[in-house]
Amino acid sequence: MKVEIITVGDELLWGQTADENASFLSRRLVQLGLPPRWQTTVGDDPENIKEGLLTAGGRADVVLVTGGLGATDDDRTRSALAQALRQPLILDESLWSDIKGRMDAHGWATRSAHQRLALIPRSSRPLPNPVGLAPGLFLKAGEISFYVLPGVPAEMRAIFEEQIVPVLEKLPSERIIRRRCLRTVGAGETQIAETIHTLSLRRVAVSYLPHPCGVDLWLTARADRAREAEDLLSQASRRIEEALEEQIYGTDDDTLERVTAALLVMKKLTIATAESCTGGLLADRLTDVPGSSAYFMHGVVAYSNEAKQRILKVPKRTLNRHGAVSAEVAAAMAAGAVRISQADIGLSTTGIAGPSGGTEDKPVGLVYIGMAHGERSFACRFRFGNDRAMNKECAVRTALNLVRRYLLKQ
Repeated sequence: MKVEIITVGDELLWGQTADENASFLSRRLVQLGLPPRWQTTVGDDPENIKEGLLTAGGRADVVLVTGGLGATDDDRTRSALAQALRQPLILDESLWSDIKGRMDAHGWATRSAHQRLALIPRSSRPLPNPVGLAPGLFLKAGEISFYVLPGVPAEMRAIFEEQIVPVLEKLPSERIIRRRCLRTVGAGETQIAETIHTLSLRRVAVSYLPHPCGVDLWLTARADRAREAEDLLSQASRRIEEALEEQIYGTDDDTLERVTAALLVMKKLTIATAESCTGGLLADRLTDVPGSSAYFMHGVVAYSNEAKQRILKVPKRTLNRHGAVSAEVAAAMAAGAVRISQADIGLSTTGIAGPSGGTEDKPVGLVYIGMAHGERSFACRFRFGNDRAMNKECAVRTALNLVRRYLLKQ
């Protein structure tokens, strides 16, 4: 069974918007044992949409299309589909009545443009949209099934899950496919790949998705039975976790901040931050987790030396002797965060985010991360890259990982 995904929109083709729909559909199709063979993105030009549909219809058994079903002039998928399949667009009176009724119920004014939402190719069947106005469409062209969905992610997912998945589940699929993601931090792709290569994993494929200061490892197992595929994944995961040890912080939907937060809650510890080069990003990440008030006490952005002295009580002589970007200042900042917040743990960042400001002794990308707990305070030195955004992100992830690994030993 050959499946193709087509996503429509200039904003996708030109890189203005991330293609969330294609990612979602690909993951779900893999879970259903129907991994897509092709994925195509086309702009809003009707001729290009038509060409994409004809190409897909010539090689796939199932074509999933998202985008271009709205009521504005740039929504052209509906008409392109009708042209590709040589069918006229007709007004579905029942559908139009339903759309008007839903708009009236919300107190929305009905405009003539909204009637486009009820124009469908003659042989198509509307797919009701439970969370929006634009319906999806299903039609058959010979042996090819076309499912056309709105581009709004929530609407697309609702129609797909409620009305398309039950149909796809009945189609003949490939071997059972199961996937798992192991999330790592602190090591590069090549280093991790060399370690995994020595494990000689059988019947499980590993792909590497690098990101700032870490790599996501995607494990894929294929088998005749679901239980067999799950067992293969579990065995491979266990061997990789034993080899990489603390570099793996979680699986699948885990995030570093959630894992760190869970450890803080489990150990009944609180934390405060004192940031310079990360500008509040570390505190933001720690408070992204629901229930963060259980462990997060206080956050300070002390960017200037004056703020470090006045708020965090970093000694002036320490700043003069070692400079703001130093292990000594990072440790003093962490201790200051504990002092002013009464938290159990203090976490600090100070560095040179770039792209300017570096010297031979202290280059761009140099970051010190400080930590204080009880009477002890210390700092670790890290060197990242030359990109400002990446350096800030790496500093945050590394700081969270420093706390995570520290807590695992407590």
